[in-house]
Amino acid sequence: MGVLDGGDLQTRSDEFRNDARQQRGLPSAAPACESDEFHEDPISLVIARSTATRRSMPGWPRFARHDCDFMISLQTNDFELFDVPVQYAQDRAQLDARWKALQREAHPDRFAAEGAAAQRVAMQWSVRINEAYQRLKDPLKRAAYLCEMQGAPVQAENNTAMPAAFLMQQMEWRESLEDTDSAQGLEALADEVAAEQRRVQQTLGDLLDVAKDPAQAVGQVRALMFIERFTQEVNAKLDRLT
Repeated sequence: MGVLDGGDLQTRSDEFRNDARQQRGLPSAAPACESDEFHEDPISLVIARSTATRRSMPGWPRFARHDCDFMISLQTNDFELFDVPVQYAQDRAQLDARWKALQREAHPDRFAAEGAAAQRVAMQWSVRINEAYQRLKDPLKRAAYLCEMQGAPVQAENNTAMPAAFLMQQMEWRESLEDTDSAQGLEALADEVAAEQRRVQQTLGDLLDVAKDPAQAVGQVRALMFIERFTQEVNAKLDRLT
């Protein structure tokens, strides 16, 4: 089964919602922005209920969407879905625990009694949860996602602009990689690159979480992209020597 895009996923969710209402003798529900009823996509309800329990709040959480409120949906951003702050700094253990909980809640087998339509929706929810987890747990993907959310897309395919000092650093690293033929030298280079990676990640945290400057963060995201690719090259050469 192919993965549907966001609009198709919401349509599938709405179709299941109306099928469920008709089976119970109820009229079809209005679209979310035309009604203040809760969505009856069972996976949405389970995840929302879990989030409300986690927050120890009465009722279920509702998030603003355009001019109306709605339950957690397939269009909910990754941070809201995982119930974590919209920021670069994240607790990996918390992300891991939330991912496992969401996957349990959205597992298609839990909705076998609801029929095939509900299980298909559950499958799409599982894909959505995994996609969010892959972005949130990875510092590079998380930073790029935050920049995109805040109107500063990275556009690495069309724009390779990076801080000038880092461009000079790239040239030095490339020369070192070409000239080094010992495992000890490559390990020292790998350590140097890893230290720079940590520094760039710290800078990203400052720019995104403190300065709230995604436009400046974009250059650091591109630098981090280069570091990840270069680290792979260093490790590949090291593997050949050991």
